Amino acid sequence: VIDEAHHAAALTYRTIINKALLLNPKCLILGLTATPNRSDGKGLREVFSNVCDQISLGELIRSGHLVTPRTFVLDVGVKSQLSKVKRAGADFDMNAVDQIMNQRPINSAVVEQWIENGENRQTVVFCSTVSHAEAVTDAFRENEIEAATITGQLTSTERAKILKHYEDGLTKVIVNVQVLTEGWDHPPTSCVVLLRPSSAKSTMIQMVGRGLRTVNSELHPGVIKNDCIILDFGTSSILHGTLEQDVSLDGVETEGLSLSMTCPDCGAEVPLASTECPICGYSFRADKKKDSPELISSVEMMEINLLNRSSFEWVNLFDDRSAFISTGFNAWGGVFFHDGNWYSVGSKNKGTPKILSIGQHINGL
Repeated sequence: VIDEAHHAAALTYRTIINKALLLNPKCLILGLTATPNRSDGKGLREVFSNVCDQISLGELIRSGHLVTPRTFVLDVGVKSQLSKVKRAGADFDMNAVDQIMNQRPINSAVVEQWIENGENRQTVVFCSTVSHAEAVTDAFRENEIEAATITGQLTSTERAKILKHYEDGLTKVIVNVQVLTEGWDHPPTSCVVLLRPSSAKSTMIQMVGRGLRTVNSELHPGVIKNDCIILDFGTSSILHGTLEQDVSLDGVETEGLSLSMTCPDCGAEVPLASTECPICGYSFRADKKKDSPELISSVEMMEINLLNRSSFEWVNLFDDRSAFISTGFNAWGGVFFHDGNWYSVGSKNKGTPKILSIGQHINGL
């Protein structure tokens, strides 16, 4: 039996599985996972022959096995910058995310929004880098909120001590970097703060899932938990939409990940990690510093439903609800009523508009 079975395609898991089958060719393999789709697109068919059962997060919430997520997307003035971050490997370039998010005004704004909207709940925060996590922890402490940082750089003993303090209620907020994404649960946790985007939907689901556990009143007397507040500063909720995933054992072909960027001065393609263009000498550090916000005058907040929603925010153009339009990071779409039918039209940015479908009903708006 393999828990977190999406890891089964990895060489380390395959080595154990192959050894078990060698010892017993009749060995049956059962995999369990809430996130069957891997960020690298690799399928699980080499290990598993079929999907024997599937249950959605929505079903688990309706049956009372998980609590409802109340999700708020907050923009502290950097959403457009985050949308331009490129991928490095299987995920977004977290050093680039750090350059955008890890700034004192933004960290202070995050804490202010947590105080206003987090309802003083026990909270887990997901950051981009260790320095980002440490700075966010300091921002909470400056507001006299008990917070701790946990990262992969700590020993197992140090991590266990920090988690014990959090579980005992001595720490209100625990800030981490890729340590508490999966395999960790503390049911009284009822607020999740996302300070990093995720290119993989499965990673977003894992992070949000840390706060969806119901509370056993015998194990946690006096703790009442009916929902979980998600404060998303990193745009994952907008990027991926619903929490639900379609299950398939087959792999998914993905486009090559860009490991380069274009110099805005001379147009040369340079490595993603470059701090200076080797052709013309343009300083990317100066560009990042110039674009960094020095003062946050306002924070935009939007509540969304992660269980049943379109991946986009649709705007009603006319009073008769005959036309809707929406824009995303890299594309736009419209739905228009004409002569008894609905027409969906859209394209990538700067592309030629195309009719995508025609029907008599529209869903998700």
